[in-house]
Amino acid sequence: MVVNTAGAWASRILEEGLGLTFDPPLVFSRRLSFVVNRRPTHGTGLALLDESRDSRTPLSRSKHHLFILPWRDLTVLGDWHRPYTGTPDDIDVPDEEVETCLGDINERYPGLRLHPSEVVQRNAALGLLERYKGGTRSMREATQARVIDHSAVHGTSGIISLVGVTWGSARLDAVRVVDDVFHRIRRSPPPSPTLAVPAHG
Repeated sequence: MVVNTAGAWASRILEEGLGLTFDPPLVFSRRLSFVVNRRPTHGTGLALLDESRDSRTPLSRSKHHLFILPWRDLTVLGDWHRPYTGTPDDIDVPDEEVETCLGDINERYPGLRLHPSEVVQRNAALGLLERYKGGTRSMREATQARVIDHSAVHGTSGIISLVGVTWGSARLDAVRVVDDVFHRIRRSPPPSPTLAVPAHG
């Protein structure tokens, strides 16, 4: 058994290796966050409304939220969701976009007066979308991982694809797929240590 867990590269591996495609195709948004060299003044995070929308977003039921979160002796800002149609290899965070994103935060919380020189880390990730019809306001984030049994969908046995949604749910998704693999090879899955082993960091 092979489990394809290559995330945004899963489609490429499947197509180049086996000539198979996802249907519907995988669609991603590019999610940006930044770590700034700003010591938190308290241990509570702050949520600000962004212009992009997701019908599942809590509180406003429409708009996405930007977060300002204390992290160690620094502050994390994020995350910005933008449609992404490029390849995973080409993902980038240009200086102009850093300025635009910090401008979003400063516009909603002028007292921060954040400056690009305070950014010590830029993070970019591709997040799975459930739906995207064009434009920032029409994105809908996926709430569940995509698990594809290629023996059932394509008639190709011995491979399963798992494309996760969030870091927070990845362990549970992994347990489910690993257990499934053990059942397929007619063996009992060992107990998962997920609940007892802390995540790195």
